[in-house]
Amino acid sequence: MGREGSDDDRAHLQIIVDDLKNKQSILNTECGKQMDSLRNLLAARKKFEDDVAQCEKWLDEAQVATSMELRSPNVALLEEQLAKYNDLAKEAERVAADIEKCGDEGKSFMPSLSEPDKLTLQAYISNLQDKHKRLGGVIKDRSDAVKNNLDQFKAAAERVKQSADFMQRIQAEIKELNRPVSAKAEEVQNMLGSYEKILGDLKEYRAQLGDLPSSSLGELSSIVSQQDDLIKAIEDQIARLRQLLLLRQQFMALIQQITTFIAKYGEIVQEIEKGGHSVQDKIKKYDDVILKIQECEAVLAAATDKGQQIAADGSAADRNSVTETLTSLKQQLQNLRRTVEKQREALERSAAAHAQISDALDALLDRGHALEVSVQSRPLLERHLESVQDELKKHKNLASDVDKLLSELKTIQETARQEVGLPGSLNEKLSAAATLLTTLPNELKDRAQYLEHNRTVREVYHDLRGKLDKWIADAEDRIQSGEDGINFERAYADLEEHKVSWGIDEVLDWF
Repeated sequence: MGREGSDDDRAHLQIIVDDLKNKQSILNTECGKQMDSLRNLLAARKKFEDDVAQCEKWLDEAQVATSMELRSPNVALLEEQLAKYNDLAKEAERVAADIEKCGDEGKSFMPSLSEPDKLTLQAYISNLQDKHKRLGGVIKDRSDAVKNNLDQFKAAAERVKQSADFMQRIQAEIKELNRPVSAKAEEVQNMLGSYEKILGDLKEYRAQLGDLPSSSLGELSSIVSQQDDLIKAIEDQIARLRQLLLLRQQFMALIQQITTFIAKYGEIVQEIEKGGHSVQDKIKKYDDVILKIQECEAVLAAATDKGQQIAADGSAADRNSVTETLTSLKQQLQNLRRTVEKQREALERSAAAHAQISDALDALLDRGHALEVSVQSRPLLERHLESVQDELKKHKNLASDVDKLLSELKTIQETARQEVGLPGSLNEKLSAAATLLTTLPNELKDRAQYLEHNRTVREVYHDLRGKLDKWIADAEDRIQSGEDGINFERAYADLEEHKVSWGIDEVLDWF
């Protein structure tokens, strides 16, 4: 057979070739389809792997991002962290969709995998989902924590601002109270009440700062320190004000005590003068008053010391008020003391005068009682007229002594009338003197009448006796001269005539 072959051969060969070409074409088509399918599958798997890789990369980055410690030194950093976690939360939603998509993609070529590969793929997708879920929870927790810290920081910042405003108000109130402490206890009490209210507000506000997060104490440390210092300063000021209040209360109590004393003892002095007391009793009462004044002067010294302390803390007006009060009380107390001492000195002089009067009265009363014995006595007289004449001379001398005594007693009486508060013993002596002034003149008069009467009787007696003797002589002469004896009728008539003319009955009455 030649190189060309026969037509049949060529036809047969052509058939074979055409068949081969047809099969090749079919095979090429099938191969192309397979290649396209493999290419699509490769592209899908590559995309799947890329998507999974992107998801894994994000999960790894998110895990690293969420593993960092949360820091909250300030609001700006917290806001930055919150923005970061908000972005992570948004990305987590996107990645969740990507993982879900990856799961769907995995399901698309799951039939082409062997059973072990299917299980591996399912486990891989499930691990991605679990890891994403855990990270989503961490992101949410971290976001909530940052948001909570941020809210706390904002509240702390607001509290810091409020604290600053509060401190300004407190300092303004303290500045308003920063003035000289008044001398009046009521004003000090009001100031003390204001400081105590400020301290209560400050402590209450200070306690509220303890509720703030510890991270905010850095910003509040200055204010907290200022508040602590201010609390200490106010407590010291309150303690000082309490001491000053006590000092003023003590001062006012002493002032009231002194004022009451001056009013009370002013009335007592008047009562001493008005009362019916003896000079010695008054002197004793004034001695008691002087002792009380000395005690009150000690109280005034204590009040002066406290007043000087009060004046040192007060204003010029307070110092003037305290000084005026103390000066006024000192003058009143000095006036009271001078009055008492002056009146006591006058009483001492009166007492001395009373002593002199008493001594003089003692001497006069002794003389008076001695004279009284003589005045009350009635001397026994002899019958002759000369004895009466001698007693009358003695009586005249006695009367002179009595008159002199009575004159001196009257002088003493006049002197005593000018005195007040005479002691009882002196009044008794004056009463005895008054008795002498009353009785002695009458008794002296009676004694003089007694002597005068006896002198008159004796004069009449001697005169009548002379007449009687003469009458008897005349009668004897008549009797002897009668011629017819005694004429009894005439004798009887002469006797009666003699009685009448000579007053015989009167003479008999004298005796």
